Amino acid sequence: MKRKMMLAAAVAASCLIGATWGAASPGAKGKEIEAELVGIAVAKPDPKNKYGGSAVLGMQPGVRVYFRIARDDLFIITLDKDASRLVAFTDDKGTVLSAPGKSKLMGGWLGQSQVSEDGHSLRFEVASKKMPARQAAKLKIKANIAMSVGVDEKVSTSSVTLKKGQAVKLGPLQVTVGKVGKPDWGDAKLAVQFKSSKSFDAIKELSFIGPDGKGIKSRQSSSSSGGFGARMTYTRTYNLDEKVEQVTLKAAYFGKVEKVSVPVDVTVGVGL
Repeated sequence: MKRKMMLAAAVAASCLIGATWGAASPGAKGKEIEAELVGIAVAKPDPKNKYGGSAVLGMQPGVRVYFRIARDDLFIITLDKDASRLVAFTDDKGTVLSAPGKSKLMGGWLGQSQVSEDGHSLRFEVASKKMPARQAAKLKIKANIAMSVGVDEKVSTSSVTLKKGQAVKLGPLQVTVGKVGKPDWGDAKLAVQFKSSKSFDAIKELSFIGPDGKGIKSRQSSSSSGGFGARMTYTRTYNLDEKVEQVTLKAAYFGKVEKVSVPVDVTVGVGL
C-alpha cells in the first residue's frame, strides 16, 4: 500500500529512484546502445497556484520518468524530438498519460534533455502533465528515442581575418564571420560570431591559434538558429581570452552525422 501511495495523485510528493534497464539498438559502430532508467518523479497539482504549478517545491505538476544513454565511444550531438515517437505512456489502471506519436516542441511527452559536455551521454525525460490514477502502482513507457551522433572524426585548418563578412570553411561547413567585438558579459577579450545556412552539428570542436602559433583559450558562449525551411540561419559565438585579428581555425568535425533510434520499453514502479 505504501508503494501505491507514493505514486498516488492524493499525495503531494515526489520520488526519485535509481534503477537500471537495458534496451538495445544498433549503434553507429555496429554495437548496441543501451538506455538506462535513472528515476521517476510525481507531483500533485496545486489548485491554489494561479500559475498552474504543483504542490511540490520546484516541480511542475504531473509525472516524469528520467533516462540516460551513455557510451564512451559515442559522440551524441543532440536528441531529435521530431524523429522520436511515443508508442504508449500509461499506468497500470489504464490511464493514458500521453497520446502516442511525435512530441510537441513545447509541453510534449519528451521533456527536458541535455547532452554532456564530452558528448558521451544524453539525459532526457518522458513527461506528462496528467497524474496517474489514485491507486496506480506502475507506469508503462514504450517509445523510440532518436538522436544524432557524429562518426568519422576529421580535422581541418584554415586562416581567416576576424572581420565581419569574411568567408571561411570549417571542415565541410561554409561559414561567414558575423559580429566581432567585446563580449556582452564576462572577462573575455573578444567575442567572434560565425554564421551559416547549415547546422553546426558536424563541428565537434573549434580551436583558435594565434599568429605566434600558440593556442588561444576560447569557449563557445552561445548558439542560435532561426528562419524557415531552406532559409535557415545558424550561428555560433566563441569568446577568446586574447584580442587578435588574424587566426588559424582548427576544426574537429564529423565526416558523417547519423540518426540512431533507441527503443524504450519499460514498466516501472517505485520499488525498483
